[in-house]
Amino acid sequence: MQDENNIPAERAWLALDQLQGGFIVYRPDGTLRYANKAAREHWPVLYSSMDDGISFHDSVARQIRSLFPRLNEATFQVRHTIVMDAIRKCKDLDMVTATGRHVVTSHSHLDDGHIIGVTHDVTDLVQREISLNAARRHALMASEAKSEFLASMSHEIRTPMNGIVGMTEVLGDTALTQDQRLYAVSYTHLR
Repeated sequence: MQDENNIPAERAWLALDQLQGGFIVYRPDGTLRYANKAAREHWPVLYSSMDDGISFHDSVARQIRSLFPRLNEATFQVRHTIVMDAIRKCKDLDMVTATGRHVVTSHSHLDDGHIIGVTHDVTDLVQREISLNAARRHALMASEAKSEFLASMSHEIRTPMNGIVGMTEVLGDTALTQDQRLYAVSYTHLR
């Protein structure tokens, strides 16, 4: 009788192939043990090259060249080094696929020397962040426009009001009826 906690290997690989995110296993010698369907869709050149026996180092180079065919050699070397270092040091890689999808790939080293990779398509999150940043910029611009408008309106109102106050004070020094004087004095005390 089979232990309930143990899943047959073939069944486990089939289950991993159904994941929406990518799942990759590299052997200790750097060769590909497994890449599920999502990982292969994200990085088709990388994994087809490894399937053909091309080294991991050279397969990464092929994938980068396929994504950026016009890179000069120095820029290509920098990108290649960044990718290889990130994998070796288990840092997240955030890259754009040939189909324009933003994919984050995380790697972990296992005690037996295998490397496990997991990919996540974060395109929707990136698009949401872009939209939020645009909305934030528009809100800031609207706030600045409002502040400029209020400052201008304050000046536009203050200038004639100062004239009215001044003339009211001058008016208070002239011969006025009792009611007129009361109105003029009341107005000057309001400000």
